[in-house]
Amino acid sequence: GNRFLWIDAGFGLDDSGFVRHAGRLIDAGLMPESGLLAATVVATSEGAELTEIAEASELDLLEADCAQGAALFELDWLANGRCSLEEIDGQRIVLEVW
Repeated sequence: GNRFLWIDAGFGLDDSGFVRHAGRLIDAGLMPESGLLAATVVATSEGAELTEIAEASELDLLEADCAQGAALFELDWLANGRCSLEEIDGQRIVLEVW
């Protein structure tokens, strides 16, 4: 194991549309009342992008094998290698946000 941590910091940004997930800032455009955000992961030339962002519902299921049965996805799983971008490209994920 290691002890690195990825965090985001917003400088000069209007924070009204941003939510936090495990130290990361996500430009969601909304703050879900449930604290759960659903998004589709899309691989780009620069990494990954979250699209189709909405408040999560019971219809949003985490299907990635790398989640190993977890109901919620952690973006750190991409950074630490638990999940590869190719594995979750195009999949719908659910994140806990605040």
